[in-house]
Amino acid sequence: MKVSGFSKHFLIWAKIIYHILGNYKTKTLCKLGYFKTTTGSTHSRFSSVSDSLKYINQVFQDYLSFAELSVKDIKGKRILELGPGDNFGVALKFLIAGANKVTCLDKFYSDRDELQQYQIYKAIRDELSQEEKRSFDSIIKLNNHTREFEFIGNKFEYLYGKGIEQAIEIFLPASFDMIISRAVLEHIPNLDATFNTMDKLLRPGGYMIHNIDLRDHGIFTSVGLHPLTFLAIPEKIWKLMTEHSGKPNRMRLDYYKHKMEELNYNYRIKIILSSTLPMIENIKPKLQPEFKKMLSEDLLPETIFLIAQKSRNNPSADE
Repeated sequence: MKVSGFSKHFLIWAKIIYHILGNYKTKTLCKLGYFKTTTGSTHSRFSSVSDSLKYINQVFQDYLSFAELSVKDIKGKRILELGPGDNFGVALKFLIAGANKVTCLDKFYSDRDELQQYQIYKAIRDELSQEEKRSFDSIIKLNNHTREFEFIGNKFEYLYGKGIEQAIEIFLPASFDMIISRAVLEHIPNLDATFNTMDKLLRPGGYMIHNIDLRDHGIFTSVGLHPLTFLAIPEKIWKLMTEHSGKPNRMRLDYYKHKMEELNYNYRIKIILSSTLPMIENIKPKLQPEFKKMLSEDLLPETIFLIAQKSRNNPSADE
């Protein structure tokens, strides 16, 4: 859909005002201790339990395949999952694969349908072997009469209300062998603090595996505007739109490269999609100065996988 000049400016400012108001609302609610949101309510958008099951299996497999890990690499590991959203199916997959413990940490509490969640967990159990079912039953108890569920034991932990940058207040240094996330890091305002915290929480030799969505999450593309329109908004206005509401932080590909090099991690980045560079060159003169000077390849509005291993000889200072 092609948008005319006048319509384009109107749509941009309409979106800016809408998101400024939404950001202020979220900030106010968080101050009052209300962390419930539809952000992260992934499964509410699926039309069937089989869609949810397919998604969970794919996410779990993506972590393994992109990081080039096998199930045996999971055994005995302590895993921190950031932003699990409205379902803990991925955490269950790791536990069933032999992880020692999975902790799920979320700043917000994603709204969820408890009956749908029960049905998803039952579907996960139904496709397991008998041995895997015994493992499942030691983690989560399903009541088939009331269609309710309860997590039991100490292998699974769920915490919400604090972001990852505050996690060092909760966990000891080197508490985890692996830190994973899907479409989370792009929502965090202070990524430097986040990566520094994850570095402290990760043991030497441990892995970070992050799926990061570098697109605008529909802020402007939903009304037919260029995928990089959000990089043309001045930083002060962008912060008013996004700082408290979990909208994209606009960190680009080069940030993740430089941060991994700064932390001395062995890393690789895999781009999932592939935009055309001419599309980027067309809008580049209109971008904010910090983005204009970047290489076009680093501006790609894509989804990426960051796989990074902490040096075994370079523990965090606080360990």
